[in-house]
Order: sequence, then C-alpha cells, then structure tokens
Amino acid sequence: MSGYANVVSTLDPRLVAGIYQQHRFDLIVLDLNMPYMDGFDVMRQLRALDPEKLPPILILTAQHAQEHRVRALQAGARDYVTKPFEKDELLARVRNLLEIQLYHKSMRGRNRWLESGCGNAPARSCMKPACRSFGAWGGPRNSATTKPACTSCA
Repeated sequence: MSGYANVVSTLDPRLVAGIYQQHRFDLIVLDLNMPYMDGFDVMRQLRALDPEKLPPILILTAQHAQEHRVRALQAGARDYVTKPFEKDELLARVRNLLEIQLYHKSMRGRNRWLESGCGNAPARSCMKPACRSFGAWGGPRNSATTKPACTSCA
C-alpha cells in the first residue's frame, strides 16, 4: 500500500494474532479464504485478545455472496470489498477507516485525561499517567523527568 508506513503481511492466518499483539495496527485488511483457518476464525481470535481496542477490519475477498458479507459485518468487520476491486476505491476506504480509527484513539486519550482529574488544559504538562498519554489526541507527550505543572499532579 503506497503511502502507508508499517505495512505487515502474512500468508499464514495462524500468525495474525501474534503479529497484531506485537504491532497493534490501526487497520487490518483480511481475506476470508485462507489456508488453515478462515477470516471468521481470525476475527474471532482478534476479538478475544482486545475487543475494546481492536482496530477496524476491512475484508478483501473473492466471496461475493450476501451471507458472507452479512456474517463478516456481524463478526466485527467494518467494511467489505470484493475482488476484483478498484484500487482508488480500496484506498479511499482504507483512508476513511484509518481516519475513524485515529479519531477513536484520540477520543480514548482525551477521555483518559478527563478521567484523571487533572485540571490542566490538555496542552500543559502533567505527570499523571493519563495526562502523559494524551499525546495520542494531539497534545505533547511528557517524559518521566518533566516537572508537574499542576498541584493536583505533584
């Protein structure tokens, strides 16, 4: 995928869960027809690992049947594209799913900051773990050596 960083692929679906745990991708593109186990089994394994933070899954498959589409979407896929596909359409769908995923990550970071009870504005330094991690939604990340900027985090 041209223009994207950290693209990893495998032909063995038995490796997908381990690769996901190692890299925590923002998007997974998955076929339904694979040796050893199908895409539905892979989605089931991924959901068991981290159901709350699982990135969007885009199914890219030769399966055109309506029952496959519905089953994949019910199993947690966020989009479904059949082969053969138009490159521009696929790239637009990937971009859309990545934008949504990054928005969700941003909101999770913002929620952690709000739940931390820190009164600082997000752009200020704070030593609470939730405040240090809010960089995911655009604020600065702080190192452990940064002095706290608010009395509630001192």
